[in-house]
Amino acid sequence: MKDPNNRLEALTICLEGTESANYKVGRDSYRTATSEIYSKTLFESSDRFSMSEGTLEIEIPPDTMCSFEGFNNKIIWGLRFQGKIRRWPDLDTTFPIVVLPKAVV
Repeated sequence: MKDPNNRLEALTICLEGTESANYKVGRDSYRTATSEIYSKTLFESSDRFSMSEGTLEIEIPPDTMCSFEGFNNKIIWGLRFQGKIRRWPDLDTTFPIVVLPKAVV
């Protein structure tokens, strides 16, 4: 018998990197432009057993920028969780992570 409290039917976990840039338009107006710099699906399943617990190894590509926050620009990394939940609003949440620069040896 299925557990009625276990409504998660599908889960996807993605690693995402986004660049954000603020720029001035006119004298007093500011805008923000964002673009995706990286996206990779790390986990995807509709098997309830595999979604209940586990571990996941993340590899940051060596040719991408680390986390950064300047006055007008940002590089933001995050783990995005998307899930389909029966009889409930679906899950779509991103948890920010800090990606440090690679150590120079």
